[in-house]
Amino acid sequence: MAAVLGAFWRLARGFRRRPVVLTVSLPPAECRERLAAATSSRLYFYWSLDARNVGQPEPLLLGRVSREEVSLARFSEAARRSGFSVWLEARLEAAADGGARLTGTVGFMPLFLGLAVYGCCFLTFVAVAGAVELVLHHGLAGDVLVVPVALAPPALIAGIGALLGWVRDRLSATLLMTVSEVLGSTAGLPVSDANHEET
Repeated sequence: MAAVLGAFWRLARGFRRRPVVLTVSLPPAECRERLAAATSSRLYFYWSLDARNVGQPEPLLLGRVSREEVSLARFSEAARRSGFSVWLEARLEAAADGGARLTGTVGFMPLFLGLAVYGCCFLTFVAVAGAVELVLHHGLAGDVLVVPVALAPPALIAGIGALLGWVRDRLSATLLMTVSEVLGSTAGLPVSDANHEET
């Protein structure tokens, strides 16, 4: 039981959204204009059907830009596979130096997390059922196989969590770099989890 709980904890860490702060020298109004110009609210299929987009390069970002909040993903990733992509959810605020600051989180969306947890629960159920089947129908010979069969799903789930954490970090870095390029900023720095918990 402890192995299963530990595996799900590692899986949850792989999906946990990371706090992030982007500082920009531009005022908030100009940031909104730049982000809106580089963002489409439509998936690739609908964007490509619009006659006004014929011959135009793809947008850099997918999502929405409002007066105070942004929800953004890279168009090349999210417009085609909206589940497996990272999103920046942040507030756009004025900074004390006259620039702007985007403060929020970056990571996978909750729907993708739900599907992954469902799949991992199914794997755990299958493993437990297999272990019970071995014990009930194979006697002592089954006892030897119960442990590896029961431990296989937690090991697999923990591995999936580690892999997804690595993928999240790589995709997040690419997304933040894209947003920083749109805003003409190189000051996008993820905030450490420890600092985030102290604030």
